Amino acid sequence: MEVESRSFASKHEERVTKGRKTFGSWRLLISIIGLVVGSIGGPLLTRVYFVHGGSRIWLTTLLQFVAFPLCLPFMYFAYLHRKRRGENSLVVLSPKARVAGLGLGILNTVICYIYGYGSLSLPLSISTIILYAQVVFNALFAFLLVKHKFTVFSVNALVVLVSGVVLLGVQSSSERSPGEDNTRYYKGFVAMIGTSVLNGLLFPLIEWTFLKFKQKLSVTAVVELQIIFSISGGVFTVVGMLINHDFLVHCRPFEGRHSSSLWKKLSAI
Repeated sequence: MEVESRSFASKHEERVTKGRKTFGSWRLLISIIGLVVGSIGGPLLTRVYFVHGGSRIWLTTLLQFVAFPLCLPFMYFAYLHRKRRGENSLVVLSPKARVAGLGLGILNTVICYIYGYGSLSLPLSISTIILYAQVVFNALFAFLLVKHKFTVFSVNALVVLVSGVVLLGVQSSSERSPGEDNTRYYKGFVAMIGTSVLNGLLFPLIEWTFLKFKQKLSVTAVVELQIIFSISGGVFTVVGMLINHDFLVHCRPFEGRHSSSLWKKLSAI
């Protein structure tokens, strides 16, 4: 009987382990799909908005924070799972890590705002390549903050990306619209480089936060930090919109030379 009991327990443990691996694989796949869709669709939709007459940078900043309620069901099920194991804590992040998350959310707001300005002023092809040059600064800050080491492959990738950005800066006249203001164009170029630098700083700072406050790294902890990011950044953005009178002055969709015909019809009623 004892042998059979041990065999049953061993098989049960194997099934549980296999189930966790399968769940982890699906979770990773969904995360990758979401990252790819967001990385491609986000810049594209932002540029489409500006091309069709949009000019509200604070609005595009806010839109990057408003999807956090999609994470709440996951947090609820994660809480139920912890409760079944006898852990009654509502959150897993320590108080210090939560406070750090608020500061990181404000930094992310600054990043999103200057990214919006860069997207307003630059063609999508140029802004996207400059933005993804953030891996250069990501590697640099990761080396400085969390002691990540450089490899031959990472150095080669950094050299190629830096060369691409430099060439874009020199040979970018063909991408520009006729009659485009030079000052605004170069301000957008600088803004997008600033976005790349700060984005490269943000992710090592997140890892440094977990190491500094000895916070256990888990999916739940990362999602909690993302929610704190979004709430902090959203509140900060709304304050900026109030100061800029965005809710009063810019109240029509797609304001500009391509105003919506539907809005005109509704206004005439």
